[in-house]
Amino acid sequence: MRLFAGSGYLAGRPAPGSPEDLDTHDLVLARAGPGAPARLSLTGPRGRHAQVNRVPAMQVSGYAGVHSLLLAGAGIGALPEFVVGNSLTQERLVPVLADWTVYRGTFHAISVAGRDAPARVRVFRDYMREQLLRRMEAVSRHGDLR
Repeated sequence: MRLFAGSGYLAGRPAPGSPEDLDTHDLVLARAGPGAPARLSLTGPRGRHAQVNRVPAMQVSGYAGVHSLLLAGAGIGALPEFVVGNSLTQERLVPVLADWTVYRGTFHAISVAGRDAPARVRVFRDYMREQLLRRMEAVSRHGDLR
């Protein structure tokens, strides 16, 4: 996951140059759960860590809501790279603190294994594996999030 902002949001203000600069910006975050504090744990160059603990301008229930609000210019938010694809390509979203990651996780897909899986499940599983590997290779080679 990385930080992104709508291109319109950053039009009239300087982009943050460090995690500490996020204190002067509106944050839009997906809720971690009922009553969970809003906290961003960032990992930067050379393994540097930073914590951002503050009340976000807006909290929504999922990444689709964060994505929509960022496109509308509501602030800066954390999204998985695979969610922002076309918005980034079309320059409707821009990376913020591009050298920092918010969270690195593992994507799991659970399905019926092997020959017992219906053909449509095997085809979908193989397609998703290919697409995710292609994106991960592009990011590691070029830093390209598309």
